[in-house]
Amino acid sequence: MHTCLSDREFIRRCSMPWDRWPAGDDILPCMAFCMKTVRRMGFPQVHRGEAWCVFSRSRELQWHCPGYYQDLLALEDEVIDEDTVAQIEKDLHRTFPGHTLFLHPNGTRSLRNVLIAFSRSNSFVGYCQSMNFISAFLLLFVLEEDAFWLLTKLINDIIPHYFSPQLLGVRADQEVLRALVEMRFPALYSHLSELGFMLHFITIQWFMCLFIGILPSEVTVRVFDCLFVEGPEILFGVALYVLGERKAELYQCESYCEAFAIFRGIGAGMCDGDAVVKGAYEELKNLEKQDIDLLAIRQQMLTRLEEDAKNNELHQLLQSSKFTKKELERIHSHFNIGIVCSGEIPIKTSKDEGVKSLTRETFAEVINMLYTNPGIDIIDKMFNIFDKDNSGEIDFHEFLCGMCVLCKGTPEEKLEMAFRVFDLDDSGYLDLDELRLLLSIQQQMYTSSAAHTASVRFSAENMMLLYDKNGDHKLSFSEFLEALQEPPYSLLSGWLQVMATSRLGPESPEGRASLEIGKLSALSKSINMADYE
Repeated sequence: MHTCLSDREFIRRCSMPWDRWPAGDDILPCMAFCMKTVRRMGFPQVHRGEAWCVFSRSRELQWHCPGYYQDLLALEDEVIDEDTVAQIEKDLHRTFPGHTLFLHPNGTRSLRNVLIAFSRSNSFVGYCQSMNFISAFLLLFVLEEDAFWLLTKLINDIIPHYFSPQLLGVRADQEVLRALVEMRFPALYSHLSELGFMLHFITIQWFMCLFIGILPSEVTVRVFDCLFVEGPEILFGVALYVLGERKAELYQCESYCEAFAIFRGIGAGMCDGDAVVKGAYEELKNLEKQDIDLLAIRQQMLTRLEEDAKNNELHQLLQSSKFTKKELERIHSHFNIGIVCSGEIPIKTSKDEGVKSLTRETFAEVINMLYTNPGIDIIDKMFNIFDKDNSGEIDFHEFLCGMCVLCKGTPEEKLEMAFRVFDLDDSGYLDLDELRLLLSIQQQMYTSSAAHTASVRFSAENMMLLYDKNGDHKLSFSEFLEALQEPPYSLLSGWLQVMATSRLGPESPEGRASLEIGKLSALSKSINMADYE
């Protein structure tokens, strides 16, 4: 048991896989004992940083990704946008400005490195204010790389969705907290409402900063102890305890300004960490007695907000895209449930706001369903074109933009897409090999001998000879377009436009009848948007 081990040895053993624990040591009683100890006393100060890394399991992430942090720091600044870098630089000097660690250049450099590395590792979240305070607080107890992994674990797993662009996670928790306050302190809630005081305007900062700057630091560390061991429910317990301790003063307020003044310093006098943590768990125990499943309620609220966000997104896309509402809803539904062409596609779910994204592998499966054997080089190039932010994943916005060109684009837009797809080296030109690849795929699409004979005439050498105006042995897009204006290459133009079109919905007679350019395979089947109606 833990009573026979030093604090350091106990933490070290808890970081080991269960199957490597020394014989005779039972990890489950030790872990349960640790949780009780954390609630009662917190981690020992000298071992607190290491304990956070172990019990949050950020140390495990670090072990599985050796050198990853250093690789992130070595990346070029272009990986994140200039606005993000500028905001980080502004916030560096606003973060604990009087603390000795951040008065020294090394402390500021470490904070900058952690924030830059995280924004590079999670481009969807990037950087959000409050992350600077959390990172700085972590740096008071752990080394720079450890702080990065702790921050990653916090934002990706412990409090997911809190720092996403729409802040869905923290907004959902504010709705849950509002309902809990109304139930736990009905008179106080009613009084604040009469004053016009919107509680979530204040408490959202509590949750986003994890009570840093709200409670004294000696109490905040105890909140972090519980957060890393047992999860984010402690935030609700602390919030209810703090409000309960100040409810008499708040109830005496006669104006919005008086209430706001109390909230500004609401936790300043709460210096007893034992009392705060004990009171927080008593609040959580009261919820359990009333059969309130906090985890389930949080998930329900998050789901509702995600649904509202999806509806808003569809409305905005309807205004900006060429698709009708029914078409958008069908495409959005296909993308989210992973069904394309009535086939089940495994779509990766990002931990950032639960956004579903196609990886390079799942995108290839989608393309292979829409087209017949386009080849790995073509698929990779299409993925790169769709992946506008170079994140390595294709989110719904990117997927929709690509499909908008393929399904609703003008002839020139479709031809430009086809040109970019076959420009395998991203040079902005088609060289002879790329032109041969294009024509060879085009030839494979025809089954009749007449069509095949006609396609043979589209030799890459002839096209290059006729339309390479400056003799550089490659065709620019303008030269390529010029070639497609004249026979016999005008037929190639029609084929490319068909090739650039795909089908998302189930095949219909109308869709099949809409194509009469020879007997083309699935690669040249046009999308029939009537299928969506």
